[in-house]
Parts: sequence; structure tokens; C-alpha cells
Amino acid sequence: MLNYNPAIASNFKITFPTIPELELYALSTNIPTIQLSPIEVSYQDTRAKIPDNKYVWDDLTISFFLDENLYVYEILKDWNSDVRTIPNWLDALKDINIIPLDSNKTIEYSFMAEGAWPNMIGGWQYTSTASGSDFLTFDVTFSYQHFGIKRLKPLDFRIV
Repeated sequence: MLNYNPAIASNFKITFPTIPELELYALSTNIPTIQLSPIEVSYQDTRAKIPDNKYVWDDLTISFFLDENLYVYEILKDWNSDVRTIPNWLDALKDINIIPLDSNKTIEYSFMAEGAWPNMIGGWQYTSTASGSDFLTFDVTFSYQHFGIKRLKPLDFRIV
């Protein structure tokens, strides 16, 4: 019988493999939904459903902490601009690692959004009613070419 420890939601980090000096703090991130839509085909007197041969992934949304000097916001805003303005826009696509840490703070696997770019950078609101310990965050939505899991050791169980 398989029995695994539950995942911890609060231990993760965001890195960029081609920019090792950039490791950003985030409040939250989603692991995008994967969908393998059915295709209806005629079979005898029925409309049968079979699996499509293409996956559809939702966008990746990360809620970043805003630093006092707006460096994180400016880095992401410049990246968004580069996708539109540099001659070879493919050079602006970067990989994003979402690295969950287990209860011992070790890395077993990571999620990678390959060929990503920020397609929406959200705003934030300054307010005089906030207490001194409220941190500002802003959401960034990324599109990407492929989403996958990288394991340090291979999974030893398959359904099929």
C-alpha cells in the first residue's frame, strides 16, 4: 500500500534557472490545472468520447511580495516590456522553477514553467488604515510553453 506524507503548502521558493542570482519571495502560487479534453467521435449509433492528444494548462499566477524600492516590480515590468520590444522575442522567454520544500526543508522535486513570460502584472493599493506589519503583494500571471515536474529521483509507481 502506498502511503505518502502530506505536502506542506507554506514552504516553497521561486527561482529562474537562467538567472541564478534572482530568487524572489512570494506569498502564494498556483500549480496550474492540467486538462486533457475529450473529443467526441461517432461510433456506431453513439457519440463516444476519447482523449484528445494535446494538454491544456491554465496560466501560472504568482503573488509576489513588493519590496520597498520596487525592484521586484520593476524587474517584472521590464521583462514584460522586453517580450514586446526586443528583436528576437524568444530571448525574453525564461524558465520559472517553483520549488516546494518538504518538512525537512529538502527538495524532492520542482515544477518548471518553460518558456514563460509575464502577461499581466497586477497593481496594489496604498492605504493609511493598514497596520505596520501588513506586507504589500501584487499578482503576476505568466503564460508559458510547457509545464512539467522535475524529480531528483524517478517516481517508482505508475497506474498504466
